[in-house]
Amino acid sequence: MEGHEKYPVTSSNRLERCLVVSLSSVRRTLKKAYQEAAGRGGWRKVGAQFGISPAMALRIANQKYEPKDPKIRVRLGLPARVEVSACPVCGEVHVKKNCPKRVIRHRDLFAEDPEELRRALEERKEFTPSRLPHPAKGAG
Repeated sequence: MEGHEKYPVTSSNRLERCLVVSLSSVRRTLKKAYQEAAGRGGWRKVGAQFGISPAMALRIANQKYEPKDPKIRVRLGLPARVEVSACPVCGEVHVKKNCPKRVIRHRDLFAEDPEELRRALEERKEFTPSRLPHPAKGAG
């Protein structure tokens, strides 16, 4: 793979770049590289410099295309994108495992009739309290 002195691209340093740039600056850089390569290879040379196909270089520079492939994004210095699923409870994406907006309702067993509790425990039956705490107050 051939590189340019201003835009060195090799197989060893392409995926190891730490600098993250904006898509608009990538577009400007691709257009500038194309102007410098005019008459000497055009988009093929630009694509080879950045490690992408000539058609992809043209689409990004002129058609405002945003690459979806993480490998191409990293080669251009853009942050890699990955698909994540949204929380089924609130619809947002969380870093933590549990949703912070999920309401956990605890039973207030001490507010129930002690005789009913004793009977449910002795008979090993499911106990359903006559009332649950108010969701806004939530004991927990």
